[in-house]
Amino acid sequence: MKEQKPNIGLQPRDFYKNLAYGLFIILAGGYLLIFAKVLFCPLAFAVLFMILLSPVCRFMENRMRFPRAVSSAIAVILLLAVLSIIIFILATQVNRIVQDWATFKQQLTQALQGTRDWISSTFNIKPDGDEGALGYIISLVANSKPQAIGATLLSVSSFLLFAVLFIFETFFLLLYRQKLVRFLVVVTDKSTSVDVKDILKNIQHTTHKYLIGLLIEMGIVTAACCTVFWLTGVKFPVLMGMLTGLFNIIPYAGIYTALAINLVVILATGTPAIAISAIITVVIVHTLDSNLLLPFVVGGQTRVNALAIILALTAGAIIWHIPGMFLSVPLLAIVKIICDRVEHLKPLGILLGNNKSGGG
Repeated sequence: MKEQKPNIGLQPRDFYKNLAYGLFIILAGGYLLIFAKVLFCPLAFAVLFMILLSPVCRFMENRMRFPRAVSSAIAVILLLAVLSIIIFILATQVNRIVQDWATFKQQLTQALQGTRDWISSTFNIKPDGDEGALGYIISLVANSKPQAIGATLLSVSSFLLFAVLFIFETFFLLLYRQKLVRFLVVVTDKSTSVDVKDILKNIQHTTHKYLIGLLIEMGIVTAACCTVFWLTGVKFPVLMGMLTGLFNIIPYAGIYTALAINLVVILATGTPAIAISAIITVVIVHTLDSNLLLPFVVGGQTRVNALAIILALTAGAIIWHIPGMFLSVPLLAIVKIICDRVEHLKPLGILLGNNKSGGG
Protein backbone atom coordinates (compact mmCIF):
# COMPACT_ATOMS: atom_id res chain seq x y z
CA MET A 1 0.00 0.00 0.00
CA LYS A 2 1.37 3.36 -1.04
CA GLU A 3 2.28 5.56 1.91
CA GLN A 4 0.48 8.92 1.96
CA LYS A 5 2.55 12.05 2.37
CA PRO A 6 1.63 14.24 5.30
CA ASN A 7 -0.31 17.43 4.57
CA ILE A 8 2.21 20.20 5.07
CA GLY A 9 -0.21 23.05 4.32
CA LEU A 10 -0.09 25.50 1.47
CA GLN A 11 2.47 24.65 -1.22
CA PRO A 12 4.81 27.45 -2.41
CA ARG A 13 3.20 27.51 -5.85
CA ASP A 14 -0.28 27.90 -4.33
CA PHE A 15 1.00 30.60 -1.99
CA TYR A 16 2.41 32.73 -4.80
CA LYS A 17 -0.71 32.16 -6.87
CA ASN A 18 -2.97 33.33 -4.04
CA LEU A 19 -0.64 36.27 -3.37
CA ALA A 20 -0.82 37.31 -7.03
CA TYR A 21 -4.62 37.02 -6.99
CA GLY A 22 -4.81 39.12 -3.82
CA LEU A 23 -2.55 41.86 -5.18
CA PHE A 24 -4.49 41.94 -8.44
CA ILE A 25 -7.80 42.27 -6.58
CA ILE A 26 -6.40 45.09 -4.40
CA LEU A 27 -4.98 47.01 -7.38
CA ALA A 28 -8.08 46.49 -9.53
CA GLY A 29 -10.36 47.43 -6.65
CA GLY A 30 -8.34 50.57 -5.89
CA TYR A 31 -8.41 51.64 -9.53
CA LEU A 32 -12.16 51.02 -9.70
CA LEU A 33 -12.76 53.11 -6.57
CA ILE A 34 -10.70 55.98 -8.02
CA PHE A 35 -12.24 55.74 -11.49
CA ALA A 36 -15.83 55.45 -10.19
CA LYS A 37 -15.48 57.91 -7.30
CA VAL A 38 -18.72 59.66 -8.28
CA LEU A 39 -20.59 56.37 -7.73
CA PHE A 40 -18.87 54.82 -4.72
CA CYS A 41 -18.03 57.84 -2.54
CA PRO A 42 -21.63 59.03 -1.94
CA LEU A 43 -22.70 55.38 -1.64
CA ALA A 44 -20.15 54.79 1.15
CA PHE A 45 -21.41 57.85 3.05
CA ALA A 46 -24.99 56.71 2.46
CA VAL A 47 -24.24 53.28 3.95
CA LEU A 48 -22.77 54.85 7.11
CA PHE A 49 -25.69 57.24 7.54
CA MET A 50 -28.12 54.40 6.85
CA ILE A 51 -26.57 52.55 9.79
CA LEU A 52 -26.76 55.74 11.88
CA LEU A 53 -30.42 56.43 11.04
CA SER A 54 -31.74 52.85 11.14
CA PRO A 55 -32.68 53.00 14.87
CA VAL A 56 -34.65 56.20 14.19
CA CYS A 57 -36.57 54.48 11.40
CA ARG A 58 -37.22 51.39 13.52
CA PHE A 59 -38.55 53.58 16.34
CA MET A 60 -41.00 55.33 14.01
CA GLU A 61 -42.06 52.04 12.40
CA ASN A 62 -42.49 50.02 15.61
CA ARG A 63 -43.67 52.64 18.12
CA MET A 64 -45.40 55.20 15.91
CA ARG A 65 -46.62 52.73 13.25
CA PHE A 66 -45.30 54.80 10.35
CA PRO A 67 -44.92 53.11 6.95
CA ARG A 68 -41.32 52.39 6.05
CA ALA A 69 -41.29 54.92 3.21
CA VAL A 70 -42.54 57.65 5.55
CA SER A 71 -40.06 56.83 8.32
CA SER A 72 -37.19 56.73 5.81
CA ALA A 73 -38.23 60.09 4.35
CA ILE A 74 -38.51 61.70 7.81
CA ALA A 75 -35.09 60.37 8.82
CA VAL A 76 -33.50 61.79 5.66
CA ILE A 77 -35.27 65.13 6.17
CA LEU A 78 -33.93 65.33 9.74
CA LEU A 79 -30.44 64.56 8.42
CA LEU A 80 -30.76 67.24 5.77
CA ALA A 81 -31.93 69.77 8.36
CA VAL A 82 -28.88 69.17 10.56
CA LEU A 83 -26.46 69.24 7.61
CA SER A 84 -28.11 72.38 6.22
CA ILE A 85 -27.66 74.22 9.53
CA ILE A 86 -23.98 73.26 9.66
CA ILE A 87 -23.38 74.24 6.03
CA PHE A 88 -25.26 77.52 6.50
CA ILE A 89 -23.13 78.49 9.51
CA LEU A 90 -19.90 77.60 7.69
CA ALA A 91 -20.99 79.44 4.53
CA THR A 92 -21.90 82.54 6.55
CA GLN A 93 -18.49 82.58 8.23
CA VAL A 94 -16.62 82.01 4.96
CA ASN A 95 -18.67 84.78 3.32
CA ARG A 96 -17.43 87.19 5.97
CA ILE A 97 -13.86 86.35 5.01
CA VAL A 98 -14.65 86.81 1.30
CA GLN A 99 -16.26 90.20 1.91
CA ASP A 100 -13.18 91.34 3.83
CA TRP A 101 -10.78 89.63 1.42
CA ALA A 102 -8.62 92.69 0.66
CA THR A 103 -7.79 93.21 4.36
CA PHE A 104 -7.41 89.46 4.88
CA LYS A 105 -4.94 89.17 2.00
CA GLN A 106 -2.94 92.23 3.09
CA GLN A 107 -2.58 91.05 6.69
CA LEU A 108 -1.67 87.53 5.67
CA THR A 109 1.01 88.84 3.30
CA GLN A 110 2.42 91.04 6.04
CA ALA A 111 2.38 88.13 8.49
CA LEU A 112 4.26 85.89 6.05
CA GLN A 113 6.79 88.63 5.31
CA GLY A 114 7.27 89.21 9.03
CA THR A 115 7.77 85.47 9.54
CA ARG A 116 10.40 85.41 6.81
CA ASP A 117 12.22 88.40 8.29
CA TRP A 118 12.09 86.85 11.79
CA ILE A 119 13.55 83.57 10.54
CA SER A 120 16.27 85.48 8.71
CA SER A 121 17.27 87.58 11.72
CA THR A 122 16.91 84.86 14.37
CA PHE A 123 18.73 82.05 12.59
CA ASN A 124 21.02 84.27 10.48
CA ILE A 125 19.60 82.89 7.25
CA LYS A 126 19.78 85.03 4.15
CA PRO A 127 16.31 86.01 2.90
CA ASP A 128 15.25 83.96 -0.08
CA GLY A 129 13.67 86.90 -1.90
CA ASP A 130 10.88 85.98 -4.26
CA GLU A 131 12.32 82.63 -5.29
CA GLY A 132 12.16 80.65 -2.03
CA ALA A 133 9.28 78.79 -0.45
CA LEU A 134 7.96 81.68 1.65
CA GLY A 135 8.46 84.06 -1.25
CA TYR A 136 6.38 81.82 -3.47
CA ILE A 137 3.62 81.61 -0.84
CA ILE A 138 3.65 85.39 -0.39
CA SER A 139 3.31 86.00 -4.12
CA LEU A 140 0.57 83.38 -4.32
CA VAL A 141 -1.43 85.05 -1.56
CA ALA A 142 -0.82 88.57 -2.92
CA ASN A 143 -2.06 87.66 -6.41
CA SER A 144 -4.96 85.48 -5.33
CA LYS A 145 -8.64 86.30 -5.62
CA PRO A 146 -11.49 84.97 -3.49
CA GLN A 147 -13.35 83.73 -6.58
CA ALA A 148 -10.36 81.66 -7.71
CA ILE A 149 -9.84 80.20 -4.24
CA GLY A 150 -13.53 79.34 -3.98
CA ALA A 151 -13.42 77.58 -7.33
CA THR A 152 -10.32 75.66 -6.29
CA LEU A 153 -11.71 74.53 -2.94
CA LEU A 154 -15.16 73.56 -4.10
CA SER A 155 -16.68 72.68 -7.45
CA VAL A 156 -20.34 73.56 -7.16
CA SER A 157 -21.50 71.09 -9.78
CA SER A 158 -19.58 68.20 -8.21
CA PHE A 159 -20.91 69.05 -4.76
CA LEU A 160 -24.50 69.19 -5.99
CA LEU A 161 -24.12 65.85 -7.77
CA PHE A 162 -22.62 64.31 -4.64
CA ALA A 163 -25.41 65.76 -2.46
CA VAL A 164 -28.22 64.51 -4.73
CA LEU A 165 -26.76 61.01 -4.97
CA PHE A 166 -26.10 60.89 -1.22
CA ILE A 167 -29.67 61.94 -0.35
CA PHE A 168 -31.40 59.49 -2.66
CA GLU A 169 -29.06 56.60 -1.87
CA THR A 170 -29.52 57.11 1.89
CA PHE A 171 -33.29 57.14 1.46
CA PHE A 172 -33.42 53.99 -0.65
CA LEU A 173 -30.96 52.12 1.57
CA LEU A 174 -33.21 52.88 4.54
CA LEU A 175 -36.29 51.88 2.55
CA TYR A 176 -34.84 48.58 1.32
CA ARG A 177 -32.60 47.72 4.28
CA GLN A 178 -34.43 44.48 5.15
CA LYS A 179 -34.40 43.44 1.51
CA LEU A 180 -30.63 43.97 1.44
CA VAL A 181 -30.24 41.74 4.50
CA ARG A 182 -32.33 38.99 2.88
CA PHE A 183 -30.26 39.31 -0.29
CA LEU A 184 -27.00 38.84 1.61
CA VAL A 185 -28.43 35.82 3.44
CA VAL A 186 -29.70 34.22 0.23
CA VAL A 187 -26.46 34.64 -1.72
CA THR A 188 -24.54 33.04 1.16
CA ASP A 189 -24.52 29.33 1.84
CA LYS A 190 -27.49 28.24 3.99
CA SER A 191 -25.23 26.71 6.61
CA THR A 192 -23.68 30.13 7.29
CA SER A 193 -26.81 32.28 7.03
CA VAL A 194 -26.92 32.71 10.82
CA ASP A 195 -23.31 33.92 10.72
CA VAL A 196 -24.21 36.47 8.04
CA LYS A 197 -26.98 37.85 10.23
CA ASP A 198 -24.60 37.93 13.18
CA ILE A 199 -21.99 39.79 11.14
CA LEU A 200 -24.54 42.35 9.96
CA LYS A 201 -25.86 42.78 13.50
CA ASN A 202 -22.37 43.37 14.87
CA ILE A 203 -21.52 45.77 12.05
CA GLN A 204 -24.64 47.82 12.72
CA HIS A 205 -24.17 47.81 16.51
CA THR A 206 -20.47 48.68 16.47
CA THR A 207 -20.66 51.25 13.66
CA HIS A 208 -23.72 52.94 15.17
CA LYS A 209 -22.07 53.32 18.59
CA TYR A 210 -18.85 54.53 16.97
CA LEU A 211 -20.60 57.15 14.81
CA ILE A 212 -22.73 58.42 17.69
CA GLY A 213 -19.65 58.70 19.90
CA LEU A 214 -17.78 60.47 17.13
CA LEU A 215 -20.57 63.04 16.69
CA ILE A 216 -20.69 63.68 20.44
CA GLU A 217 -16.92 64.09 20.52
CA MET A 218 -17.03 66.49 17.56
CA GLY A 219 -19.73 68.58 19.24
CA ILE A 220 -17.81 68.85 22.52
CA VAL A 221 -14.53 69.77 20.81
CA THR A 222 -16.29 72.33 18.61
CA ALA A 223 -18.05 73.95 21.57
CA ALA A 224 -14.85 74.09 23.63
CA CYS A 225 -12.77 75.60 20.80
CA CYS A 226 -15.46 78.13 19.84
CA THR A 227 -15.74 79.30 23.47
CA VAL A 228 -11.98 79.65 24.01
CA PHE A 229 -11.44 81.31 20.62
CA TRP A 230 -14.19 83.82 21.39
CA LEU A 231 -12.72 84.60 24.82
CA THR A 232 -9.20 85.05 23.40
CA GLY A 233 -10.30 87.46 20.65
CA VAL A 234 -10.13 85.29 17.53
CA LYS A 235 -12.02 87.09 14.76
CA PHE A 236 -13.91 84.06 13.40
CA PRO A 237 -14.33 81.87 16.50
CA VAL A 238 -17.29 79.86 15.19
CA LEU A 239 -15.60 79.01 11.89
CA MET A 240 -12.29 78.12 13.55
CA GLY A 241 -14.01 76.02 16.22
CA MET A 242 -16.18 74.14 13.72
CA LEU A 243 -13.21 73.38 11.48
CA THR A 244 -11.24 72.12 14.46
CA GLY A 245 -14.07 69.85 15.57
CA LEU A 246 -14.69 68.59 12.05
CA PHE A 247 -11.07 67.77 11.21
CA ASN A 248 -10.57 66.29 14.66
CA ILE A 249 -12.63 63.31 13.44
CA ILE A 250 -9.68 62.28 11.26
CA PRO A 251 -7.21 60.45 13.54
CA TYR A 252 -3.64 61.74 13.80
CA ALA A 253 -3.59 63.92 10.66
CA GLY A 254 -6.80 65.87 11.25
CA ILE A 255 -5.63 67.95 14.19
CA TYR A 256 -2.55 69.17 12.29
CA THR A 257 -4.73 70.16 9.33
CA ALA A 258 -7.05 72.11 11.63
CA LEU A 259 -4.06 73.72 13.33
CA ALA A 260 -2.60 74.86 9.98
CA ILE A 261 -5.93 76.35 8.83
CA ASN A 262 -6.45 78.13 12.15
CA LEU A 263 -2.92 79.51 12.08
CA VAL A 264 -3.29 80.95 8.57
CA VAL A 265 -6.66 82.59 9.24
CA ILE A 266 -5.68 83.96 12.66
CA LEU A 267 -2.38 85.39 11.38
CA ALA A 268 -4.35 87.18 8.65
CA THR A 269 -6.97 88.58 11.03
CA GLY A 270 -5.24 88.94 14.39
CA THR A 271 -1.94 89.27 16.16
CA PRO A 272 0.86 86.73 16.74
CA ALA A 273 -0.15 86.58 20.41
CA ILE A 274 -3.67 85.50 19.46
CA ALA A 275 -2.22 82.93 17.05
CA ILE A 276 -0.01 81.49 19.80
CA SER A 277 -2.98 81.31 22.19
CA ALA A 278 -5.00 79.53 19.50
CA ILE A 279 -2.21 76.98 18.99
CA ILE A 280 -2.06 76.34 22.73
CA THR A 281 -5.85 75.99 22.83
CA VAL A 282 -5.94 73.43 20.02
CA VAL A 283 -3.09 71.42 21.54
CA ILE A 284 -4.69 71.35 25.00
CA VAL A 285 -8.15 70.47 23.67
CA HIS A 286 -6.71 67.73 21.47
CA THR A 287 -4.70 66.30 24.39
CA LEU A 288 -7.74 66.21 26.66
CA ASP A 289 -9.85 64.78 23.85
CA SER A 290 -7.37 61.99 23.03
CA ASN A 291 -6.74 60.94 26.64
CA LEU A 292 -10.09 61.57 28.35
CA LEU A 293 -12.97 62.28 25.99
CA LEU A 294 -12.22 59.85 23.15
CA PRO A 295 -11.81 56.72 25.34
CA PHE A 296 -14.94 57.62 27.34
CA VAL A 297 -17.27 58.62 24.49
CA VAL A 298 -16.04 56.50 21.58
CA GLY A 299 -14.32 53.77 23.60
CA GLY A 300 -12.84 50.76 21.86
CA GLN A 301 -15.53 50.45 19.23
CA THR A 302 -13.14 50.21 16.29
CA ARG A 303 -10.66 47.86 18.00
CA VAL A 304 -8.14 48.55 15.22
CA ASN A 305 -4.45 49.21 15.82
CA ALA A 306 -2.75 52.51 15.05
CA LEU A 307 -0.68 51.23 12.11
CA ALA A 308 -3.78 49.91 10.33
CA ILE A 309 -5.53 53.26 10.91
CA ILE A 310 -2.60 55.23 9.46
CA LEU A 311 -2.44 52.96 6.41
CA ALA A 312 -6.21 53.26 5.96
CA LEU A 313 -5.98 57.08 6.21
CA THR A 314 -3.24 57.10 3.58
CA ALA A 315 -5.22 54.84 1.25
CA GLY A 316 -8.36 56.95 1.78
CA ALA A 317 -6.46 60.13 0.97
CA ILE A 318 -5.05 58.56 -2.21
CA ILE A 319 -8.39 57.19 -3.39
CA TRP A 320 -10.97 59.82 -2.33
CA HIS A 321 -8.84 62.59 -0.76
CA ILE A 322 -10.43 64.25 2.32
CA PRO A 323 -13.77 62.34 2.09
CA GLY A 324 -11.74 59.12 1.95
CA MET A 325 -9.92 60.08 5.15
CA PHE A 326 -13.23 60.64 6.93
CA LEU A 327 -14.53 57.26 5.73
CA SER A 328 -11.38 55.23 6.31
CA VAL A 329 -11.71 54.43 10.03
CA PRO A 330 -15.40 53.36 10.14
CA LEU A 331 -14.96 51.31 6.96
CA LEU A 332 -11.82 49.72 8.42
CA ALA A 333 -13.81 48.84 11.55
CA ILE A 334 -16.41 47.11 9.37
CA VAL A 335 -13.66 45.14 7.61
CA LYS A 336 -12.28 44.13 11.02
CA ILE A 337 -15.68 42.79 12.14
CA ILE A 338 -16.04 40.76 8.94
CA CYS A 339 -12.50 39.35 9.26
CA ASP A 340 -13.11 38.31 12.89
CA ARG A 341 -16.15 36.24 11.92
CA VAL A 342 -15.09 34.67 8.62
CA GLU A 343 -12.85 31.67 9.22
CA HIS A 344 -10.29 32.12 6.44
CA LEU A 345 -10.05 35.88 7.14
CA LYS A 346 -9.31 35.58 10.87
CA PRO A 347 -5.53 36.00 10.39
CA LEU A 348 -6.20 39.38 8.80
CA GLY A 349 -8.46 40.25 11.74
CA ILE A 350 -5.60 39.44 14.12
CA LEU A 351 -3.29 41.67 12.07
CA LEU A 352 -5.74 44.58 12.16
CA GLY A 353 -6.65 44.21 15.85
CA ASN A 354 -5.11 46.11 18.73
CA ASN A 355 -3.37 44.51 21.70
CA LYS A 356 -6.48 44.53 23.88
CA SER A 357 -8.79 42.94 21.36
CA GLY A 358 -6.38 40.42 19.95
CA GLY A 359 -8.05 38.63 17.12
CA GLY A 360 -11.66 38.80 18.19
